[in-house]
Amino acid sequence: MELDFTLDGVSAKSKGVILQKPIELSPLVPSITTVKIAGRSGNVHIFNDAYDSRTATATCYCLGDDVTTAMANVSEFLLGTFGERKLGITSGFHYKAVITSAAELQTRLNLLNPFTIVFDCSPFRFADTVQSVQTTQTTRRALRQTSQTPKNSSTLTNPTPFVAYPRISVNIRGAGTLVVNGETFEIRSPKQPVIATVDSDRLDVSGATGGLNTLVNWTKFPTLSPGENAISWSGDINVLSIEPNWRYL
Repeated sequence: MELDFTLDGVSAKSKGVILQKPIELSPLVPSITTVKIAGRSGNVHIFNDAYDSRTATATCYCLGDDVTTAMANVSEFLLGTFGERKLGITSGFHYKAVITSAAELQTRLNLLNPFTIVFDCSPFRFADTVQSVQTTQTTRRALRQTSQTPKNSSTLTNPTPFVAYPRISVNIRGAGTLVVNGETFEIRSPKQPVIATVDSDRLDVSGATGGLNTLVNWTKFPTLSPGENAISWSGDINVLSIEPNWRYL
């Protein structure tokens, strides 16, 4: 990748944000618990099956024919969207990231100074090109015409050695059951039909108009293990698509 980065798929250079040098990314550090046992030499180190967040630091300046307009565009690009962003550093992948230096960044922009953007990043990278897996369910009318068995299942193969936390789009017309790798996830009947997004990464169920967590009472959310994953559903629900969110170090 050239000396550039992307936010939510948009090139920083195209918005007048110019890197002075490549983005500095802090080392990947595993989360380890250190235990000291009486009578035993040395410590016991237990890997917690997790990694600490990483810090990405971008040293930049602003470029544009009209300074005032350029600064406004840069401010909108960097600070106009609140919350988690997709930070692209290497081609084909992105990190989930949040800008943690917003206050200082805005001050330096106002003074027309070079500035540093600090991101708090996920330890894992996510592929840009992974598409949602579309699933289908044969309609009752089609069943009457063809006498076929409805397709209420799908299989996904996780190509990575890491557990993935998918986003699952579900059309909910009544009560139903989602089964992922043998684990059952019951869904309550809504007051009216709704398309819900089950986001395992955020531990959240939501729709176009807001939260739908009242439709579930789960202690955990669906995950996709390395290798083959079986997904099925029954009742008055239909899984529309699955965005697997494969993770890479």
